[in-house]
Amino acid sequence: MIYDLELNSIITAQFNGQSVIDYLTDRFTYKSRKKWLDLIISGCIKINNRIINSDYLLHENDVLTFIVNNYYEPDLDCNYHKIFENENIIVVSKPANLPISSNHRFFKQNMTALIRQDFHLPNINPIHRIDRETSGLLIYLKKNFDKPKSLRKDPRLIMKEKYYLAIVRGEISEKEFTIDIPLIDSNIPPIGYKVIAAKNGEGKEASTEFKSLGTAKGYSLLLAKLNTGRKHQIRAHCALSGYPIVGDKLYSFEGKYYLKRFNNEELTEDDYKELGAQHHLLHAYALNLELPNEGLKKLISEYYSEDFKRYMELFKVKL
Repeated sequence: MIYDLELNSIITAQFNGQSVIDYLTDRFTYKSRKKWLDLIISGCIKINNRIINSDYLLHENDVLTFIVNNYYEPDLDCNYHKIFENENIIVVSKPANLPISSNHRFFKQNMTALIRQDFHLPNINPIHRIDRETSGLLIYLKKNFDKPKSLRKDPRLIMKEKYYLAIVRGEISEKEFTIDIPLIDSNIPPIGYKVIAAKNGEGKEASTEFKSLGTAKGYSLLLAKLNTGRKHQIRAHCALSGYPIVGDKLYSFEGKYYLKRFNNEELTEDDYKELGAQHHLLHAYALNLELPNEGLKKLISEYYSEDFKRYMELFKVKL
C-alpha cells in the first residue's frame, strides 16, 4: 500500500513562540535541520492546514502536519469480521499479523484505524489487547457502561471468561492441567520484552487452565482458559512447560527468529518451515461477557488463518 501519510502534532504551551524550524529540529532529531528546511520549503510541513515559512512562530493548540509523500506499508490481511455490536461495544475477530494500533510502521493497516474508519467512530479504542500475531476476538468500547470503574482499567467488569486455542509442538498426554507460574519481564538484552518465570516473591501471579482437544503427528491442540491476564501468558506458559506454540518467534528456538526480524533481516522460506507457520498459532476463540440488560453473552470466532486451518485438519475435532 502506497499513500500520502499525514502525521499531526498539537503544539503545547511550552512551545508557544518557538519558530517551527527550531521546534522540528529540537524535537525530531532523526532528520537534520537542513532536511526539515527542505520539507518546509516543499510544502510538506503545514500549520493549521496552511503552508508556512520556516520562521513561523508557533502558538498553543496549533496543529502541525507532516506530510510523507508516497509512504509505503507492506500489505497485510485486513479482512476482519464483526461478531457482535450493541450501543456500548463492538466485538470483532482480528486476522493474524494485523497490529491493533499504529506502531510507527502501519498507520492505516491496523485494527483500530480500520474500526474507526468503517464505523465512523474516530475516538473508539479497545478495552483489552491481544498480540499482533494472535488472531481472534477483540472488544472495542463505543460508549461507557454505567460502571463504577473504567472498562479499560478493568475489562473483567464485563469480560468474565476468555478462552484461546493454541497449537503447540509435542503430543500432550494429559487431558486437563493447570500451569501456575508467576511471570516477570526478563529485562535482559537483547530480548528484554520477553517474559520469563519469576523467582520466589517476584513477578506477577499467572494461572492458565489447559484442556487437550487432540494430538497428531507431534502436535497438540489446546483450549486455554485465562485465570489471570498477564503479558504473553499463554505463550510463555506453553514454552515453559516444554510445548511452545507453533510459529512463535519469541518463545521457541531460543528467540532466534525474533532476533533476526528485530535486526531487520527477512525471514526465509526455510525459517518459516522450521517455525511451522507464518505467525504463532494462537487464536482468541471465545468470550463470556456479562452485559447490562442483556445478561450472559457467549461469543466465539471460527475465523482462522490459513496456517491455523491447515493444522486444525490434523486433529479432526468438532469444537
